[in-house]
Amino acid sequence: MLHKIVEHGFGLSSGSPYGKYGGVRSVISAASEIPLFVSVAVIAVYTHSLDLSSIMQYQQVSGPLLITAFPAACAMFLVILSKMPFGPFSIVEAKELVSGYKTEHFGIWRAGLEVCNGLKTYVLLAVFLTVFIGPMTMPWLLMGMILLVVFLAFSCAITPMMSPFDSVTIQMMVTGLVLVYAATVLMVVHP
Repeated sequence: MLHKIVEHGFGLSSGSPYGKYGGVRSVISAASEIPLFVSVAVIAVYTHSLDLSSIMQYQQVSGPLLITAFPAACAMFLVILSKMPFGPFSIVEAKELVSGYKTEHFGIWRAGLEVCNGLKTYVLLAVFLTVFIGPMTMPWLLMGMILLVVFLAFSCAITPMMSPFDSVTIQMMVTGLVLVYAATVLMVVHP
């Protein structure tokens, strides 16, 4: 959520109308966070914990959550896809907004934003792999991250950018479907 606040603030602080539209769209794109919360809920139902070490211990006993909680993994993948620049859900950086909330921010401010975007992507990929695949050594984690980035890049390349309305609608539909899945899993795991 801190990233959304920065996007919004940077967009509105700009004198450019493109930056302001990017800032406003960053608030709209907060709908991309909701599938993350639902996938976290599914993980908590399966593992009875939100602690990473407990989740990894669960996977060592029961196998990767990628298999047992596949819909939650898809929702988390959708979250990561929405954070990729120029992806189908990248309404904050759409072509009609020039460079969105980054418009008129150059030099050290722009460099800081790009470093934060890189860190955000690294953390999302590492958490996805750790939570849904399990504990890995650093070389395997980096290999998994590279494969995931390649898959995300192809997904972004072959999928057209959506309008803000369509983006939010699809993310809310996925959230609803994963909520139904979570309720079903909860009834099965805790009858």
